[in-house]
This record gives sequence, structure tokens and C-alpha cells, in this order.
Amino acid sequence: MGFFRRLFSDKPEILNIDRNSWVFIANNITKEFAKGRDHWFGELILVFENSIKEHASPINIMRKQLDRDSDNIIKAYQLYLFSELMANKRYIPPASGKDFADILYAQVAGKDLESVVEIFRQYHEVADDAATKVFRFSGDIAKYITGNKAPLIESVLVGSTVPFFTIMTRLVIAESFGDRTLVKELENSMRSLMQ
Repeated sequence: MGFFRRLFSDKPEILNIDRNSWVFIANNITKEFAKGRDHWFGELILVFENSIKEHASPINIMRKQLDRDSDNIIKAYQLYLFSELMANKRYIPPASGKDFADILYAQVAGKDLESVVEIFRQYHEVADDAATKVFRFSGDIAKYITGNKAPLIESVLVGSTVPFFTIMTRLVIAESFGDRTLVKELENSMRSLMQ
């Protein structure tokens, strides 16, 4: 996982988190990520159902519950968002960043680590193109929900909820590391989205 070395180098850290706190922080992030996946997916299904009712959309919902594969897609995106935020914030000293990431990735992905990392790489390879990254993630989830191999309209519906999911995920990370400044910024962004 050479990309971890690039993520955790050459930028100043804003907090110096004690290594003894890592397991607690990783456990908290893992637990909150799981809640976030369930919450977001449930809300996403409601978006699909409302679109069908309100607009008579020709959308077919095949799956309303997360399974292992779809959960892994969302885990990979959460871990990508984690890595992206860590690259900017440096909560962990750069020399130790990979060690912390290894702990968190193992906890979040569990026995599906290889699969989750493979999906992560698909998002990482378009890291410089935010729209493509969101479209890939949205498409992956839309394919799962609908069974449609080319879910353009459905991907747009998923994509409309990704900003909320992104803020929610970053909020978990910022809170876990005690970054009050970022927590306030994210809470303000969340309020703006909900208006």
C-alpha cells in the first residue's frame, strides 16, 4: 500500500495524538462509520422511493438492504475520505500515519480488507477528479440498488446525497481526533445542505 506513504508525508500535523489513543480512536471511527453507512443507505432508499412516487420515475429498486459487497463499497469510500482528510490534516505524525491507517483499515474492513482496498484503489486512481470519483461511487451504489448495469439517472440520485455522506464521514473523523475547528466548519456545512 504505497499510497499511504504519500498520504502521510511532508505536511505539518495539527494535533499530536498519543499512540496509546490509537485503538480507542480507530474503534470509535469504525463504530461510527458503521452507523453512518446504515443511516445513509436507509436515507438513500427513501430518496429512491420518493423519486418514484413524486416523479413517476422508471427506477427499479431491487435491493433495499446492504449486503457484504455493497457495504464494502461504502467502507472503501469512507476509508478514501479518511485518507483524504488525513492527507490534509495530519492528525497523526507522518512517520506513523501508515501504522494508524493499517489499524483503522483492518478494523473497518475486517476480513474483507483485500476487497475493500481494491475498491479504494478505484477511487484513489481518480483522486484529482472529484466529479469522476463521486460518479464512480454513485454508480457503484446505484448498480447495487437497481441491478441496472448503466444506471445514469440512478447515479445522479445517489450523487445528490454524497455531499451529505461526505460531511457526515468527515465529521466522525474530526470529532474522533478532537478537531473542534473542523467540527464547527462541517456542522455549518451540514446546516447549509439541509436548508
